[in-house]
Amino acid sequence: MSVESVNAPSISQGAPPQLTLADVMRNQAKTNPRRLALIAEGQEYSYAELHAITSRLANGLAEAGVRRGDTVAILGSNSVEHVLLQHAVAKLGAALAILNWRQSEDEVGYAVELCRPRLVFAQPTYRDLITMTERSVELVSPRGESDFYERFVDPFATQEPTVEVDAEDLVTIIYTSGTTGRPKAAAISQRAMIARAAFAATDMRLGADDAHLAWAPMFHLVSADYIFICAVLGSRYIVVDGFDVEVINEYLHQVQLGWFVMMPGAIGALIERLRQDDRPVMPIRMVGAMADLVPPAQVRELTELLGTSYYNSYGMTEAGPLTYGAIASGTYPDHLGKRFTALANYRLARADGTDADLGEPGEMLVSGPTLFSCYLHDEQATRSALVDGWYGTGDLLRADEGGFLHFVGRTKYLIKSGGENVYPAEIERVLMACPGVVEVVVVRKADPHWGETPVAFVATDRPVETSDLGAACRRELAGYKVPKVFHQIEVDQFPRNVTGKVIRERLEAWA
Repeated sequence: MSVESVNAPSISQGAPPQLTLADVMRNQAKTNPRRLALIAEGQEYSYAELHAITSRLANGLAEAGVRRGDTVAILGSNSVEHVLLQHAVAKLGAALAILNWRQSEDEVGYAVELCRPRLVFAQPTYRDLITMTERSVELVSPRGESDFYERFVDPFATQEPTVEVDAEDLVTIIYTSGTTGRPKAAAISQRAMIARAAFAATDMRLGADDAHLAWAPMFHLVSADYIFICAVLGSRYIVVDGFDVEVINEYLHQVQLGWFVMMPGAIGALIERLRQDDRPVMPIRMVGAMADLVPPAQVRELTELLGTSYYNSYGMTEAGPLTYGAIASGTYPDHLGKRFTALANYRLARADGTDADLGEPGEMLVSGPTLFSCYLHDEQATRSALVDGWYGTGDLLRADEGGFLHFVGRTKYLIKSGGENVYPAEIERVLMACPGVVEVVVVRKADPHWGETPVAFVATDRPVETSDLGAACRRELAGYKVPKVFHQIEVDQFPRNVTGKVIRERLEAWA
């Protein structure tokens, strides 16, 4: 592609303009026009090229009726077209609703109607999932396989869209995955995306040389947010269509990465592949996510193979990343504390709203610029979640004297055994440290004497004696926290929702 000229809009008199994502892309195209911005499906775009094609796409969407404040929906696996659409709608002050291709027809239909999109784009593979909505659907796929580029990327529209965009305009809509009920559409503003990029730069120490490998589905924030975070950092966003261990392994040996996201369920396969490759990997600032849920042996081996630290993350769709903390390569400390970012505020609150004491579990309440704006078209849910500017995460954490935060459990899932509070995460953490254990979920079971008792569902990659699991719990936990029953099942037997989270209520029924 040829490098095209960058056209800046005129500046009107009055209040100084707010920084928007359109400004970010324009600034990168002016300052770093030849720096590589996007790699996907054999295609490469510099910042000048990405700015030019997304401006043409934005103009095409505007001609199709998309206006500031509108929503455009997309259904499909990770693709270059998804990235282009996300940048294009940002230039119009519109939002991209990212539909989940793992859902059923009914669920996708509900999600479409909830966001009320002006246009719906779908890859041909997932076209049939949109049958539950009456809205028209445009097919989007690589050049030559649909007329997406011919219809919406105007080759003659060299100017940027003439739209006054505001930092509070919504830009990304990601659907939450509750264990019960319908999902909610968390709407994230341009302001929040820029603030999340500031977290990546300051707390995670990511910079322009640190590429992001987006293999996780784009309906997850670890891929969706980084479309814009990379643009702010001036780094490369690399699209990989799902967990393809061979493709990922090649990138690990070719490209310097910043945060290499690696989910608990995928770590084992990557470790096995890395063992078979004698080539040195490129530098990586940190690998992983959610250390609380990963067996210590996997943390040690993965960090040794990659020569980097394990990232002990904590965050959510509604608030983005909130804490930072890394486990040094080849080690696994006695505690998995995290430090809260300086870019947001937090409180740990009791059920009555008062502040929890040091060491006492309390619900994490968050305020700050990274927060989402609302649950789209659901005022009641928004009012319940955002009270006086504070977002109630539903997570229980405790603070220690060293300033570290420790995840304890969920406010909505508590086991009351003999009048004592038992949080599943406490038990799960102990069992995850047992040799051979790869996944654990603890649920409650009614008990005529104690009221409720904990029951553990455990998946292993080798034979493990139940007596050894019980002994590990008795060494580390109070007696009332030790599961009364251990069920050993396969990893793929855990009931999960559309984003992969285990549905504890179904395990309760099994117990």
